Amino acid sequence: MTLYTARKVYNPLATKLGAGRPISGHLIRYSLVGDAGGSAGQRDSHFSIYGGDPDIAAISQFPDAAWDPAQPDVGATHGITWITMADLHHDATGHEPIAAVVCVGDVVFLNITLSSTIKHIVRLDGEDLNGVTVLVMSLLNHFPTLREVCWADDVTRAGRDRADWSTITNKCKIRDVTMVFGGQRYDQSIPGDELALGALGLVGGSDDPNRRRRMTGKRLMKYKAGGAALAERQMPYGWCHKKDKHGRSVEEGNRGLVPEAQPEMAPVIASLYQAHADGETYQDITARLAAYEVEGLVVRRDHTDLDNTFARALDDDNASYGAAKSFFCRSDSNPRVIPTDLDIARYLEGEDPAEVFDADVRFFIAKVELIRTGRYFRRLNNDIRGRNIVLDGIPATYRDDLDEYGYFDVLSAPWEWPTDEEGNEIPRFGVPDRVCRQVAARLLRELRAPKAPTGGQAHHTPTRRALQCFPNWVVSPGHFGSKYDDEPTQWGVQARVNTSGRANAILLFRRESAAAGSRTGRGWSYFGVGESRPDHTAATFSLIELEASVASRLDHGVRSLLDPTTIAQLTEAQRRSDDADPTTTWRHQIALKTAARTPLEDEIKGHRTMAAISAAAGDEDEAKAYAAQVTEVKTKVAAYDAEIERLKAKIRKHESGSATVRHDHRRLRRCPPRSRTRVRGTKQRRKPLQVRHPVRRDLHRMALPCRR
Repeated sequence: MTLYTARKVYNPLATKLGAGRPISGHLIRYSLVGDAGGSAGQRDSHFSIYGGDPDIAAISQFPDAAWDPAQPDVGATHGITWITMADLHHDATGHEPIAAVVCVGDVVFLNITLSSTIKHIVRLDGEDLNGVTVLVMSLLNHFPTLREVCWADDVTRAGRDRADWSTITNKCKIRDVTMVFGGQRYDQSIPGDELALGALGLVGGSDDPNRRRRMTGKRLMKYKAGGAALAERQMPYGWCHKKDKHGRSVEEGNRGLVPEAQPEMAPVIASLYQAHADGETYQDITARLAAYEVEGLVVRRDHTDLDNTFARALDDDNASYGAAKSFFCRSDSNPRVIPTDLDIARYLEGEDPAEVFDADVRFFIAKVELIRTGRYFRRLNNDIRGRNIVLDGIPATYRDDLDEYGYFDVLSAPWEWPTDEEGNEIPRFGVPDRVCRQVAARLLRELRAPKAPTGGQAHHTPTRRALQCFPNWVVSPGHFGSKYDDEPTQWGVQARVNTSGRANAILLFRRESAAAGSRTGRGWSYFGVGESRPDHTAATFSLIELEASVASRLDHGVRSLLDPTTIAQLTEAQRRSDDADPTTTWRHQIALKTAARTPLEDEIKGHRTMAAISAAAGDEDEAKAYAAQVTEVKTKVAAYDAEIERLKAKIRKHESGSATVRHDHRRLRRCPPRSRTRVRGTKQRRKPLQVRHPVRRDLHRMALPCRR
């Protein structure tokens, strides 16, 4: 059994490429997945060059609907098969169609909608792979009859990366396949053609880095100059694109699209910021936004769902929380390091955030700082692969040593303030500086530590749970497992590990309508209005038993597929332990309690620091309050220490008792029943020695029947 064919093509891809014997391969490529217009333009260009071939002429007569991945049945009538990313390689993920293949006569034609520079396939054992390169190499390997591969006249259609270009050209040279660009043939067995092809590769390989440098640098310059450089639906509330009298967006010099303040938003922003500073819940703030929405004062900005509204989120606490919070901050930019209470206090006292916070924190509160100062702290992801990249005097910042792209942080030039009816500026939309800082401080205090990895106490031990990420499934009314007669039932499984180390899973159900969110499906914390989890828990079961069942089924399936005529080589066999080591569970509990104890020590240090600061400021009551919290936390630490010491004592006792001889493994001589041993010099008979086996002894203790 293998995942690949003898020609080194992934089996799912080999199946879709078919068993034809084409002589000529034709490939067109457009960089954006799902862009029907761009892909159609590339096809028309290709057909105009190679239309003299009767097979290409036949393919050119296919209707545009045949090349639409949303209508695979239309393409199937013309012999077109759609390829997904997951079909290319065993490490590739994604089931969205990225290429169409069809064989007509002596021609195999590929319509690819994929970038030739992005590394789509992430590998753990080597360099990441580009999907286009993998597909082209698979095509060359799968069809040994190919004598030529043809592209349009633009060499970048074949590849923009020099390493990938070399891989493709070397394969064509080895297989004696002629490469054709715009009708010009390059046979690498001819030195002049090989040299010309190398020159084309230099042009294509240099084009992409230069193009990306120009595009990224231009966008960075717009950020610095105070341009919008965003779709209007993605801009912070309070600003929109500046427009001419016909309603068209205006571009100005280096700024590009110009942000223009909306005066009608001044009372809205002032009201919402004051409510947030006063501690009003996000659900109540969403209700305010919905009311303003009805009055036409605000429109929800959601570039992924243009019809989304604040009113749609009112019935869902989680959706209301997200809708309101997105007004004040970027919900997808939580900083890696949470600021301390001391840093937040310094910021509230009026210090510059650039001197108090790191770049991640400034990016998190960028919307609030834009309202407070009129300057937007922005982050631009770098598209240029490489370390130590500098554009327009700004060096790229890298997340870690493995990051090969990084990002640029920019503080924009001031955006214009709104003006009243008399033309006077309204600084900060009428929001006091102190209120803006209170809003940002609340956002920072609400931050939590980054979410720990999941899957069997993965944040404590490197061992992941064998089964995780259970997909949900839906049962229609009237079928087995249906709970509702009027709509389908959604089922799901959630796994968890108790503090004792026992792994369980719970089977949950809810209405399918309760699973629908404003953007994506809701998690299993929501079961509907007024519903709770206990009423929707169908069963609780052991993950260990489920894993054993799955392992048994897998073993049965593998054995049924094995070829009994082949000989398998045994390289290593793990010795099965006679009995479980009880110290494993105790050591696991020690690790859990030690991990829980560590943040408490940090908390003690924080309380002591704040107590010292309060005492120095003359606030004795607050200093005593912090000191009392120190005592409370130290009590918890002492409890953890006592429990850890108790478990260590159990381990020492067990190891000292089993250091020499284990009683369960004593060598016992069992005398046959009814045997008789004569004692020398007497006629006395001794009774036979009866020995109870350790396993039988345990079975007796469990009150299970056992024959001697």
